[in-house]
Amino acid sequence: MYYFAHFLVFSITSLLVSGQEYTVLPVSIEKCKVHGDNELSYNVGLTDQDGTKTFSIEAELSSTLNESCTFSADVDLWSGSQYNHYMNADGSACESIENMLKSAWGRFKSNLEPSVEDSCTFKPGKYSISEFQVSSGEINVPIPSKGLFKAHVHLVCDKSEVVCLTVEFEVIEDED
Repeated sequence: MYYFAHFLVFSITSLLVSGQEYTVLPVSIEKCKVHGDNELSYNVGLTDQDGTKTFSIEAELSSTLNESCTFSADVDLWSGSQYNHYMNADGSACESIENMLKSAWGRFKSNLEPSVEDSCTFKPGKYSISEFQVSSGEINVPIPSKGLFKAHVHLVCDKSEVVCLTVEFEVIEDED
């Protein structure tokens, strides 16, 4: 479950890119069709709470997820009339989470029910977290531009796709 969590944890978050300060604003998150028949059982939601977006997730794992899981993301940028391809990203889900989520990852794991101590292993069972948000400076998203983005994220474990999410977010440049 944690392998796709970093794509869900967007809140009002500051980024430093090319000497400029940016804020990431979550817009939406939806499940999309998994290719194959090994989809994880999960529900995910994004809620507006006093002007800040939080997310909640419930998942039931039938097998262990570990550092062998990988991800791929196709990121599109809104051009004013349609989304156009912007970039692709892929690699180790565990490594990506540790690089992108910084201290938020520790808070996420400790707020998860039940809490998780290992950084890259989730054992079979039911997990949930609600109203989780990330504070300024806790996330590093490698998007070197401002605009409205849509990412199609795929998680693969044991050579099978297990999660597909579409995440829409806006990156705005902070005023000085």
